[in-house]
This record gives sequence, structure tokens and C-alpha cells, in this order.
Amino acid sequence: MRSFIIFVFCILLAFSVRAQGKDTLRRRYIGFDANPLLSQVLPLNRIALDANVFGITRRNYIGYNGVRTAYGVGLSDQLDLQFLQFMVGYDHRKVISPRWWYFAGVDMVIRSFFGTNSNGGSDLNGTAGFGFGGHWGVEYALSRVVSFSTEANLQLMLFTNQGSASFILQPPLNITAHFNISRK
Repeated sequence: MRSFIIFVFCILLAFSVRAQGKDTLRRRYIGFDANPLLSQVLPLNRIALDANVFGITRRNYIGYNGVRTAYGVGLSDQLDLQFLQFMVGYDHRKVISPRWWYFAGVDMVIRSFFGTNSNGGSDLNGTAGFGFGGHWGVEYALSRVVSFSTEANLQLMLFTNQGSASFILQPPLNITAHFNISRK
């Protein structure tokens, strides 16, 4: 756990040192997983929802570099609490065109699991643990305030109750809606 704290501290320190002395634009975003809403509106969006994707994402940028945090809650069909996830990491954006952005970064993930999977056992996606990962994605700005993004994640998770480690790949299936909450 100490190495995770040192990792996050180094990322935040590098980000703040790089941003000092620059007159750059500061932007803040808050986002949520839009797939449940889109599946009700668009009949073509019938992809099975992934319960391991974060529900709320917050991003703070200075220039093209930023810190993002994400929180997730997994609920069963009976609305029982399945898991909690927390992620914090570094994010870098690049302009593809006036409305399209590419972003990538590294994350630290902590997962706490409270239940069992549908067949009564425990699997790697239903196990408490912590780990590091990377993310890559694209974002489309619908307006100055609203944008949509999708991303892929590759995480190396260390599972606490199994004493094992595993890579988890999450393909870019979910769409996240972001809102620019900056003052300007």
C-alpha cells in the first residue's frame, strides 16, 4: 500500500511542477457512465453493460495534463451492493481535430468486493484488490460544455484474498458523458 501512495504522490508532484509558471487554461470536468441511458434511447446500443466500469469520473486539467479520479459502485439485480472501486491517475490529452481529442494515462485502482458472482463462486472480476493500469481513449466535444468519450483499460490487479495477480483488459464498449464545469 505504501508503494501506491508513493506512486500517486510522484504523479501529482510531477504534474504540479510541470504546471508551475505557465499561464495555461484550467478545465474541470465531471462525467458519468451514459450506457444505461443510451440503451433506453437508442435501440442499436444493446451491448451488455459492464459492471466493472466506473460510474462517475472527475478530471482536472492544466493545459493538456490532468489528474482524474473515478468512483464506481456495482449493484446486483436485487440492488445489493456488489463492489466499490476507486481510481486516481494522470491523464494527458492531444488534439486530433477541433472536436476530437485523444487521451491516455496511468491509474492506480483499489477495489473492495462484497458479494459473489451469479454462479455462487468468486472470479477474478469479483475479487478485492489493488493495482496499476493504463487507459487510452477518444473524446468528441458536442459543445463547449458536453462531450462523450470511450476508453480501453489494461490493469495489473493484485488480488488480496487469492494472493494472485492478473491482467484485466476492458475494451472500449462504454460511453461516458462529460460536462465542463470550469468557471470560464
